[in-house]
Amino acid sequence: MSESGAGAGRELAEEARASAAELRQRAERRVEEQKRSAGEEVRGIVNALRAAADKLDEQEQHGVARYAHEAADVVERFGDTIQHKSISDILTDVERASREHPAVVAGIAAVVGFAGTRFLRSTEHREEPETREPVTPELPLGVPEGE
Repeated sequence: MSESGAGAGRELAEEARASAAELRQRAERRVEEQKRSAGEEVRGIVNALRAAADKLDEQEQHGVARYAHEAADVVERFGDTIQHKSISDILTDVERASREHPAVVAGIAAVVGFAGTRFLRSTEHREEPETREPVTPELPLGVPEGE
């Protein structure tokens, strides 16, 4: 190979390394952005679970409330994990927990779903009374209107 060919090869290899490094940096930034976003979502879920648990406590449903509080703690720890571990480590942890404690994982998923649904229902936007359509009471069969 000629000296100019070898120089061009080295130059091409250096450009490839620089491109790969730039792609890796962009991917790492993107993963960090996604982890930060996921962390914010998890904080929202934790807040919803805690609010639902508090509401359940107010309704004297202490057993279910306790599970909701425990689920909030687990989800919160998961959120901390997301912030401080790599994606591959997180996936490994979730897979391991699913294999080692499938009932716990299923229970947490159920509590999260239950608490989230309760919380969302309790915070739904209600229509203003003025915008509601009037309710017409139904008359029993055989009773003509106007009587």
